Amino acid sequence: MIFRSMVLCSSFSVLIVTLLPQLAFADERVFEFTYELHATEFPPGQQVDIYLPLASDQPGQRVLNSEITASVNGQTRQESVYGNDYYHLHRSASSDGAVSATLRFTVARDTVTANPMPLSDHERARFTGPNSLVPVNHEILDPILGEIRAQRTDDSPAATARAIYDWVVDNVEYKKVGTGWGNGDTFWACSERYGNCTDFHALFVSLARTEGIPA
Repeated sequence: MIFRSMVLCSSFSVLIVTLLPQLAFADERVFEFTYELHATEFPPGQQVDIYLPLASDQPGQRVLNSEITASVNGQTRQESVYGNDYYHLHRSASSDGAVSATLRFTVARDTVTANPMPLSDHERARFTGPNSLVPVNHEILDPILGEIRAQRTDDSPAATARAIYDWVVDNVEYKKVGTGWGNGDTFWACSERYGNCTDFHALFVSLARTEGIPA
């Protein structure tokens, strides 16, 4: 199984989540996500390209409805490595003014159980190895992993992943102050203990992969 961490985020956006009393299958809950973008103060005479993540069907989630409105032309696309959908907004160099967009999704969410799925050797290597700012088996992680191992209910992958999640949420603050945050940097997250979603993701992935959990 690959443990995935997903958050819609932007330096200039608002995400509103509402629980809706709509029809869903047993054990499902239905939510409406409203993602608003208002971007200003671009360099004059330069084209602008903005990429926004889109909700998609996946284990534990069904997209019931989606709606996108924007002040500039946009296209729905899919990146080739992981198959994630995104919306590409483009403003030409001859244009000026703000770029705005509103993305609304209605999704049904269900509990996802930790039933391992077979991975190919290539997938396992990708999801357990390090990346440039996401180290694996690095000494900077040792003190954190010591606390996580002491807190988990058992040493199963599911219990370990849950303990990693709880530790990150309890010990890293979501804020954007100064410079250095927002690069998906495990070293930054370990030393500064704050950042945005990419820093949270990087730390979670480093810790999970060090414990042998594909992430």
